[in-house]
Amino acid sequence: MKSLKSSVKLGILFMIFTVESLNSKSIIFQDKNDCWVISAKEVITGDKTKPLKYSFRIPIYKGEGDTLEEDDLYKSLDAKFRRQSLMQFCALKSKNKTREDLLKEILLFYKDSILKNRDILHAESIDSDGNTAELTFNISEGSARGRLTFLIPESNLLDRTSNDVRKLKIKNTDMPIYFTISIGFRK
Repeated sequence: MKSLKSSVKLGILFMIFTVESLNSKSIIFQDKNDCWVISAKEVITGDKTKPLKYSFRIPIYKGEGDTLEEDDLYKSLDAKFRRQSLMQFCALKSKNKTREDLLKEILLFYKDSILKNRDILHAESIDSDGNTAELTFNISEGSARGRLTFLIPESNLLDRTSNDVRKLKIKNTDMPIYFTISIGFRK
């Protein structure tokens, strides 16, 4: 009888540990492309000395889960990542979409938040080296200033005098579209 009680206790302990392991999902990790994946719908960043005055909510494309503080993300990482920007992402096209469709989808997602009141078809700047295009959109809200920058490998700008996103020729390969969000505060 005594060994049965011990077995039951061990079994319950094992079940609790297993359920806890299945439910604990990392809030941030790097994928195979060395891009951050954040399991939150948005991240709050700001100045710790005046958080009410200097804070900004960054929506996470394809993010799910609760809103997180940027400090909580850094606390959950290995020390070697603590000086890196965590707002570096990449997106891969699905089977039925082109990379151009993917770029439009990301821009439309951010049109509802950090790019509101902006013409998302016209970037602040577009540059290309003939193989990779870089698009930059300025962000300005309250005291927050920043940029949403895209790097699109295997793409080219057809008209170097234009900042029109529609003038990009994006090859429909399996390469990801990389994008970063950087925010600072004007004091």
